[in-house]
Amino acid sequence: GGRDKLLYGPDTPSRDVDLVLSDVSGVDFANLVCQYLIEECPPDCCDFVDSLEAVSKGGAGDRLESARLSLLGFDVDFARLRSETYSDGSRVPTAVERAGCVEDAWRRDLTVNALYYNLNTDQVEDWTERGVVDLVLQNIRTPRDPLRTLLEDPTRALRAVRFASQLSFNVDPR
Repeated sequence: GGRDKLLYGPDTPSRDVDLVLSDVSGVDFANLVCQYLIEECPPDCCDFVDSLEAVSKGGAGDRLESARLSLLGFDVDFARLRSETYSDGSRVPTAVERAGCVEDAWRRDLTVNALYYNLNTDQVEDWTERGVVDLVLQNIRTPRDPLRTLLEDPTRALRAVRFASQLSFNVDPR
């Protein structure tokens, strides 16, 4: 996505592709992609498709209406733009609603994961106005209050450490 384009340059392909959709669920769109490939591609095309079946990411993925396809060696995740509400003591959202890009960006775990690459404009969009700066400064931080973000889903702390380690970035001390 947007983060990888800025980190590795526009010509470096990423094997992990996340698509966020505004008007359709990730599961529905992934199923449409599968249907198109089956109906429109030549028979030998299927030799290059690792998985033609849209697979829900399972668990919370069902509620989040997200899906993953493995296609031509790429892991492609499909998800709808959304907002989430959490109850105390549960890392699984209790309510998920459709949202726009701005609201979706602010619910993300890290500012560097809240960057979007707009396929129509060929531009990276930074709706938190912090992600690009954090990439340049090699900083890992949350878009919102860190305590709130980590209490909603404590596994976000592990993701922060993993990204910091993989990218040799610093974790914001807050």
